Amino acid sequence: MIKENYIFFDIDAKNKEEALDFISSKAFEYGITDDKEGLLGDFLKREEEYSTGLQDEFAIPHAKSTHAKEVAIFFVKCKNELDWETLDDSKVKYLFALIVPHLPFSSPFILTNVCVKFYANFYLFVLNYTQR
Repeated sequence: MIKENYIFFDIDAKNKEEALDFISSKAFEYGITDDKEGLLGDFLKREEEYSTGLQDEFAIPHAKSTHAKEVAIFFVKCKNELDWETLDDSKVKYLFALIVPHLPFSSPFILTNVCVKFYANFYLFVLNYTQR
């Protein structure tokens, strides 16, 4: 789900759309999606429904997409603070992007299962990278 090559530091996005475009481009490059623009559209549609901004400069954009071929989690640290609707009105610098295939037979709990695995991987990620 989260691999070392899915971790990006100091990307030069100027806004939320550029950050999501970067993630969609990388997902296409790595074969996670078969349609970069389709995945980007799914990220943007999700943001229109409700912002994925959290607090303390973090956001968790996610897309349940028919264009996704596998589950993936990207970590992105941005050079710039991005305008993003957040719970504490902070700007965003850190993104954990979740990409989940939308399958006609998938359980409504697939995203919940991904989130549980995400948090387990997140703690391992933090432990690993804080000890470097």
